[in-house]
Amino acid sequence: MEWLTEKDHQLNAADQQQAVHLLAFLGSGAEQPAEYEMVLPKVLCGMPLETPIARDIILGDQERQQAEALLQAVLEHWPPLNSSSITALRETFCKDRGCCSIATDNGYCR
Repeated sequence: MEWLTEKDHQLNAADQQQAVHLLAFLGSGAEQPAEYEMVLPKVLCGMPLETPIARDIILGDQERQQAEALLQAVLEHWPPLNSSSITALRETFCKDRGCCSIATDNGYCR
């Protein structure tokens, strides 16, 4: 996953699509969630909400393994969750209901 360089801090359109899918996988474990489930990943990746998500993107084995390793590291370094599973982490913290609001030129989530 070499999407960014030190000089380039923005993703190109194809990598942005891939990043949105990866964030959605981190949060839910789903590889091709519905468009309406991609709002927060779009915001976090700087993608306009009206931009459609490519449905043909498949995460590679390495991407899935690195995502799972990241979540496992969160569990190992957060003492109250040491004995929890990745599924429990996703269900408890990543799938929490929230609301995204758009304010003029800037968006914010609460």
